[in-house]
Amino acid sequence: ELVAKFLDSADYLRCHDIDALEAIVKLCVESRQHSGPCRIGEWCARRLEAMSAFRLPHGYAVPMGVCIDCSYAVGRGIMKQSDRDAIRAMFADCGALDGLAHSHHLLSQCDAVLEGLDTWLRTDGDGAVELLAAPGKRVVEPSPDRAIYEEAIKDFLSESIGARQ
Repeated sequence: ELVAKFLDSADYLRCHDIDALEAIVKLCVESRQHSGPCRIGEWCARRLEAMSAFRLPHGYAVPMGVCIDCSYAVGRGIMKQSDRDAIRAMFADCGALDGLAHSHHLLSQCDAVLEGLDTWLRTDGDGAVELLAAPGKRVVEPSPDRAIYEEAIKDFLSESIGARQ
């Protein structure tokens, strides 16, 4: 329904028709409210992309988001450190974390990154975030802890800086 509405409204949106824009925004919010928990790494990836003025490709932003979600899962006692390390090493080995070199300035703005989580929690119906408990095993965190996420971002940033040196 959302794609069809975009297609039907394309001409109006190109002309900056405020009524068409309001209808699309309302439909997007309603769609998101019924989408369930945020997928692993998505809230963070979307925020990092926006903070970079969309210069950070999605293919780099999502692995960073997954790593941060995994660090959060370790902080909550949901995931073992060794599993988190293996996931991060896999991303690094295949080049998916190559965007880190250009993203330290984004990650160092912890409060700005966490605005992505805050936005997700405000706009989603239940505010839940999906996390990995182990490779192949997912759990839903019904109400994420912002303070633990802050530590996870700081840990990820310090480890990624340490890996570069």
